[in-house]
Amino acid sequence: MPSNVSIQTVSDRTGLSPHVIRAWERRYQILEPSRTAGGHRLFTEKDTHRLNLLAQVVRSGHSIGSVAHLSNQELDRLLNVDTSTSSATSEKRVRKNTASQAVRPILSAIKQLDARLLEKLLESARKELGWQSLLESVISATADAVEQLRDDGKLSQLQEQFFISTVKIHLFSRVNAISRTKQTPRIVIGTPIGQHHEVSAVIASAAAAHLGWDVAYVGASVHPDEFEKALLFFKAKALALWIEEPKTDPNLERDLISNLIHLSKILPEGVQVLAGGAAVPAYSAALAALKAAPLPSSMLGLCEFLGSLRDSTSSTNSSKRL
Repeated sequence: MPSNVSIQTVSDRTGLSPHVIRAWERRYQILEPSRTAGGHRLFTEKDTHRLNLLAQVVRSGHSIGSVAHLSNQELDRLLNVDTSTSSATSEKRVRKNTASQAVRPILSAIKQLDARLLEKLLESARKELGWQSLLESVISATADAVEQLRDDGKLSQLQEQFFISTVKIHLFSRVNAISRTKQTPRIVIGTPIGQHHEVSAVIASAAAAHLGWDVAYVGASVHPDEFEKALLFFKAKALALWIEEPKTDPNLERDLISNLIHLSKILPEGVQVLAGGAAVPAYSAALAALKAAPLPSSMLGLCEFLGSLRDSTSSTNSSKRL
């Protein structure tokens, strides 16, 4: 067997599509393949082994975001633990496969700019898989594929924006149908100025609403002063910031840090700041000024965190009324 193989060969051996492999590499830095003179990736046997382990763990029901940082030994142990609960694992695998199968026709609808078909496919996935799997295994996975296809020149910016707009309409139409009371704790969600990738923030907004939050989604690339106005207007108890774009542009990095520090100075009293997204660790120092709590990368972890924070916030509000 050759020491270095192409991405297609790795795809055949692991069952991961080339799009997924590239997305995992870019978003989670799980490996650093070498390149040919023409820029094509070359993978070693060690790379293939790690990808195979990650693929098995993800198929057993774990999200890639929650396991990407684990060593090979830790992944092995996790697989051994999962095999002890085979029935639960089989059920998770069926759901995961169903979610994976849902992505392909969704991508086709995006390429055709067919809003009616895309809405129908999203609703079908929600009914079959439930809202958590829809958010993590269908919409998030589709977003990764759309980003990679756009980078490869196989999708246009128009098609990408069509996908984002349709997902927002689909999710927020259901979020707005969830009943709330005056006592429902409020959370403002958006991305800081210069951060234009908003799919993860939209997904988090839908998750928070299903978990009992009254969500005010304020959009992408929001100025600190606008976050302050939203927090005061909605009397929100929490602010969730999503930071997905890495520190590749010195100007973007400098502006984002400056704006996060400015936000820390005008943040209304008593607001809990949360920070999610792949690039959060790169801005840890600036986020520390906001006393921002990092959000888990997995959907299960995110839901547990938001549910726990909602319960504690609701308890505090009840105590104040008494």
